[in-house]
Formats: sequence, structure tokens, C-alpha cells
Amino acid sequence: MAHGRLWVVLGCALALAGCGDDDGPIEVDAGTDAGEVDAGESDAGRPLVPDCDATSAEVYETPSDLPAYTEDEAGRIVRCAAPTSLTAARIQELAVLRDYDGETLTSGTQAQLFSFRTPRANGAAGLSSALLFVPDPAPAGPIPLVVVGHPTTGLGDDCAPSRMMEEDSSLTDTHRVLMPLLGSGHAVVMPDYVGLGTDGTVGFLNAREAGTTILDAARAAFALAPEGLLDGQVFLVGHSQGGNAVLSAQAIARTYAAELDVKGVATLAPPWFNVRPLSDLGLAPTRPTGAIENFAAMWAIGQQATTVSDASAFDVLAAGQRDALRAVYDSQCIDGLAEAVAEVAPTVGELFSDTTLRSFRCTSFGTCPTDPWGALLDAFRADPDPDGAPIWFHLGTLDNRSPMEPIACDSVRPYMAEGLPVEACTYEQTHNLMALEPMAWVREWIAALADGGEAPSCDASLLPSCGMETMDGGVASDAGMDTDGGMDAGVGG
Repeated sequence: MAHGRLWVVLGCALALAGCGDDDGPIEVDAGTDAGEVDAGESDAGRPLVPDCDATSAEVYETPSDLPAYTEDEAGRIVRCAAPTSLTAARIQELAVLRDYDGETLTSGTQAQLFSFRTPRANGAAGLSSALLFVPDPAPAGPIPLVVVGHPTTGLGDDCAPSRMMEEDSSLTDTHRVLMPLLGSGHAVVMPDYVGLGTDGTVGFLNAREAGTTILDAARAAFALAPEGLLDGQVFLVGHSQGGNAVLSAQAIARTYAAELDVKGVATLAPPWFNVRPLSDLGLAPTRPTGAIENFAAMWAIGQQATTVSDASAFDVLAAGQRDALRAVYDSQCIDGLAEAVAEVAPTVGELFSDTTLRSFRCTSFGTCPTDPWGALLDAFRADPDPDGAPIWFHLGTLDNRSPMEPIACDSVRPYMAEGLPVEACTYEQTHNLMALEPMAWVREWIAALADGGEAPSCDASLLPSCGMETMDGGVASDAGMDTDGGMDAGVGG
């Protein structure tokens, strides 16, 4: 049965203050009026938050009277709505809908929609919406915070997970990660990312912006969560695009958010490989538009938005199809997006602007006087912090979107050889089901590390050795992409 509501609302209109179960919502410390951000802290040392009585529409808006953005504003809550309840039975139902077949999920949760400040990659002020989930009933003692980086859902505002319908197919992999955590009593914050649901265009797979957003979401969650709920420990978990986001956060956590006690990073099927060959698309204007071409377009739109300006984000697309393509990206979420884009722009030459294709060509040949696109392609992967939180890569042999071999040979094996804090777990699984298969391990891992123990073991035997293998420098027709008609994407639809 379709519930006909935004899934974050959980059956209760956020416009109605105080909606929740019979006992009322979990109490949250209140500071300033809704929409106003106080620059100070409460007497208890916790950053002040606004009264949580905003409507959902107000949460996504950027107030006109925000102070100038500074580093001190990072993670500052701007607006928040009243918490709403999701029962254990409904969590179990949603999990089963997404192929979960593990032990019965017994915890409910209270979900709270909020927005917080965080920078764009170019240093400009940004606003991200997010959901904070706290266990219901409350745990007996303090628990860690889990920050979830969600997989690709699209570029349009209505594709933000917090805005989408509960049973939207473009939420499948997000729920595969999220529901087992909620149903087993974890405290979770999940940002939508800057410009996805809020003003601007999301900087799709920009490492710097994704990393700061993940860390600022954690800062905001510590301010918003009920007093005494969280024990200060932070775990980062992400799938696909979200896997890249949590890896990017690990790279900068000790310098950008040193106050956060990040214990570990679990990245599930991240597209964490060399993407410089994407510039070869500049040599192939007659190539048909497919999943990888849509990924390249989404990536180019996102980089233009977050490193140049939101106003110019869609200038990377062909002038003749630009308005129609923008309408597709604004309205179509990831399930079916690549096909919808191909209907408007059947070839690479009809998808990208002449200027973008020329830039790609000179990047490919290495002849650019200046090479901003090459620099962005090279910055796709942030260098892990050797002294940062340990990382566990979870990779599937059947994954054609985030294929195991290039990730192993471009990233995992070299990291291990350098002595970086990296481990690998391998599965005979597809990209989409890599959002679900490792989650039993992830829950054991959080419990073990939170108690000061060792991480649970996992099978790394399927990881390629990469010793004598060479990588193709071109863009294969299925490079990094799923060809089985699957739905979600770390690297496109």
C-alpha cells in the first residue's frame, strides 16, 4: 500500500507541531526562535539550536538573515522540525521491502528533519538538510553516532532522501543501509548533501564538499540530539556515492573536525577508482548516451556548481538541449534517469556543450594551457589520512558500477602497500545488494569498536592481487557501470 506521504513525515505532517506518539516527541533543547541562529553556546556548553517548530518547507529554505559564513558556522543548525515516530513494525516492513531477511528488527525510531550550515567546495556558504534518527524507546545508556552517506538518488530537489516517498524505488539502496541500523537501535544522522533539497545544485561526487558535509552533519547531530543520548564516538558508513563521501570525510576529519572522535569508516561499493579516462568522452561525440555518459554529465554539473557557481552549473550541457535536460535532472530521480537523459540527448555530442567537449579533449591529450577538468578528475579521490580512522572497503565481485578490480588496483592494494589503515571485505554480490549484504557485519563492527574491541573478521580472499595486472586507460562501454538494468547508482543510473 502506498502511504502517499514524504517518507520523512512518517505518517504525520511536519507542519503540525508536536506530532508523534502518545508520549510526545523526544525533548530537544531549544535556544533561539526558528530560523534564527545564535552564534554562542548554551550554559551546558552545547551549541544552541533553534526551536524545532519549523515546517518541512521552512527547513529546506535558506533564511535571508543568516550571518556571514565562517568556520565557526560549520555544522550550525539553521532550522528543525518536530520529531516524528517510526515504529519497529514499519521499519521491519520497509527493510523487508528492500530484500532484508535477517533477524527481526525490534527498535523504533524518532526522526527529525533539520538543516545545517556547511561550506561548498569553493568556500561559499552552503545549506544541507538532514535527518536525525534516535532510538525509540531510548537506550539504557549513551550510544555512538552513525553518520550515513546515502547512495545516489538524483540531482533534483525532490530526490533528496528526506523529501522522497517511503516506497520510492530510487530509495531502495538508501533503505538497505538505513533500516537495519534504525531497527537495531542505532542513533543515525543522514545528510541529503548540499543543494539536494536545499538551495543550489548538489556537488555530485566532489570529494571536498562531500567530506565536509558528512562531518558537519555529525557536528549538528551532537547539538540536536537529546542530552545524554550520544557517547561521543562516531562511525561513518556509506554506500556507493555515500561510500565516496565517508572516505572523503576520513581524509580531512582530523584537520577539519578534530573534535570528532571518528572510530572507523565502512565504505560499501564506493566508485573509488581513477576516473581521468572520462575525459576521453571528448573524443567520442557520436557515442550513444548511456549510464556512464549520464554519470559524467551529473559529475560535470556538480563540479561546475560547487567550484564555479550554481548559476553556471548546467552550462556544461549542450545549449540546444540544455533546458530540456535540466528539466529531466530536476524532475527524474535515479531510477530511470539515464534512460530519460538519453531520450533528450541520444549522443555525447548532444549531451555536452562544445566548450565542455573541447576541455575534455585537451585534458585527454594533455594539451590544456590550464586544465581545471583534469585537476577535478584527479581530485575525485581524496588521499586517506594515514593517521586517521581505519577504513574497511566492502566490495562485490558482481559489481559492474563500482567494479572490484579497479578499486582494488587503483586504491585498496596501493593503500595497503603504503601501510595505510585499510582493510577489505569481499562478497559475491552486485552493486545494489552491496548496500545490504555487509550490514550484519557493519552492526557487529560498530558494537565491537564502540566497546574497545577488535573488528569482526570478514572474507578478503576475493580481492584481486593486482601484482601483474594492467589497467585499460580508455572508457569501456560498461566501465564502472552496471549493465543489468539495476536501479541505483554510485556512478549513474
